[in-house]
Amino acid sequence: MILTFLIGASSCGTLATVTVGPKEKFVLGDVSNKNFSAKVTNASGKEVKISIVDSKTWGQNQGFGLPARQSAKISVSSDETVLFINDSNETVKVRTKLNKSVEGMRYESVE
Repeated sequence: MILTFLIGASSCGTLATVTVGPKEKFVLGDVSNKNFSAKVTNASGKEVKISIVDSKTWGQNQGFGLPARQSAKISVSSDETVLFINDSNETVKVRTKLNKSVEGMRYESVE
């Protein structure tokens, strides 16, 4: 399991590169109680699923596949959590630029 999370702070937000191993997901913001937004860029050759779920029920509110080398902007409310899901057999990297610091990060295996 690869656990790489590189963070750099700037006046424009927090920059991070999240490495997600095969059949793993990265959970972001599960203990946060603030709204936040992020620009996410798939820096890999495989699609990464982005799922925004209710922090209490874990029901999906929004979700999409982020194709290789593509970017998207996401907005997350105070009662939501973001999942970067890697269903592939290869490691993927997601570059993330958060508009503010976000609490609650961990890795889990894909069920």
